[in-house]
Amino acid sequence: MGAVKAGRPARLQTLFARYLLTTCLTMAVLALLWWTAFMAAMNRGWVLPAYTAAAQAGVLAQRIGNTGVLEPDSVPHYIRWAVFSREGELTAHAAMKLSRLEQIRRAASEGRLKQGLLYTQYHRLVPMGGGGMAVLQYDYAVPYQSARLAAYLPDFQSMMLVVLAGLLGGAAVLHTRRYARLLREDAQRLTQASQAIVSRSLQTPISIGTHAAELGEALRAMEALRLSLAESLERQFVLEQERRREIASLAHDLKTPLAVISGSAELLEEDGLPDGPAQRVRAIERAAERMQACMHQLQALSTQMDDGEERMQRVNLATLAEALNAQGASLCAVRRVEFVPSGRPQGEGRLEREAVTRAALNLLDNAARYAGQDGKVALSLAAEDGLLSLTVRDSGPGFSAEALRLAGRAFYTEEKHRSSGGHAGMGLCYAAQTALRHGGVLTLQNDSGAVARMTLGWITAPEED
Repeated sequence: MGAVKAGRPARLQTLFARYLLTTCLTMAVLALLWWTAFMAAMNRGWVLPAYTAAAQAGVLAQRIGNTGVLEPDSVPHYIRWAVFSREGELTAHAAMKLSRLEQIRRAASEGRLKQGLLYTQYHRLVPMGGGGMAVLQYDYAVPYQSARLAAYLPDFQSMMLVVLAGLLGGAAVLHTRRYARLLREDAQRLTQASQAIVSRSLQTPISIGTHAAELGEALRAMEALRLSLAESLERQFVLEQERRREIASLAHDLKTPLAVISGSAELLEEDGLPDGPAQRVRAIERAAERMQACMHQLQALSTQMDDGEERMQRVNLATLAEALNAQGASLCAVRRVEFVPSGRPQGEGRLEREAVTRAALNLLDNAARYAGQDGKVALSLAAEDGLLSLTVRDSGPGFSAEALRLAGRAFYTEEKHRSSGGHAGMGLCYAAQTALRHGGVLTLQNDSGAVARMTLGWITAPEED
């Protein structure tokens, strides 16, 4: 009656049928063994048949009727008795519990031969000489042969029923635990497979061996999902590497023509041109400076490679907040925007300081640009539960629905004409990539203006003094 072995899965319906069959067969075998032990005890004379007390009560009643006297020594230990006078008073009885004595009283006064529901007490009412009455009480149960055993051991029949119930209940519990363990093992395989996929640990194949065929099918589907995800991530990695190389190549190719444009504009400006041409030359210089800034963004984005872990360093968060407050105040002063500095969070973080600073300045620059003249920009740094939250708020019109959905992608701008103002859609993308490398995320929302929040991990609490 073995359970299903791993590697030979059965349908759940078959598994449950085997559980019921093996449990019932085990119970039947135990019941047979119990009955064999019961009959062996009876055959050896340790206990008597259940009808013995009724038969002996009949013999005893006949003897009392013939002699008119009840002799206590002639009453077997499995029969209880009491004697009542003509007036109904109790004159003698076997030592018994008050509850049994009360049953005998009712039997004598009411003439009831049977009392009780679940466990019936039987009575024989026997007239005696002088108008008295003897009441014999007995059970249809298996009594001990020995009065000494009856005095010290529990009721044999009740004890055997308890043993039978324990055997059957134990068999049910053991089989239930056995089959539950099989299903629990399968469930653990499903859980481990799910956790591996969630954590993107996709290199190790998923073990398909199960006890239930349906759960094995689920694991096979998860294995197919693992392979698909691994292939997709591999393609994504290749495309990402190619994109980074293209961005780096583009930034490199822009350096030479930008240097030529800037140098030529500077030479023209030194020639003492009239006001009109001189203004156009200065416009060329400003445009070249904006293009150089965009080129630096491209270069910074292309260098966000997997070696970011090597650039990590311990950074004091209070010092970082001071530096960002100073640069944020300068950015806002140029655009005539009020700046609300951040507090000084305690603790340290393992961060790429330059990358985090550049990302924060990108967010501050965007906020100052769209807050509007006489607007307000607020910076907030807070460290809690191992995370650093860097939040920038502005009093501008907020993000559009499209910006909330697409901002953070490279070269995305909420309004196409904004690129003419030096905004090429790289700032939010850089901030998003920086947050991702620090085990965090960039989130955008509207709350009385635009709110951009970078969440960064690997923050340690301040040391106790």
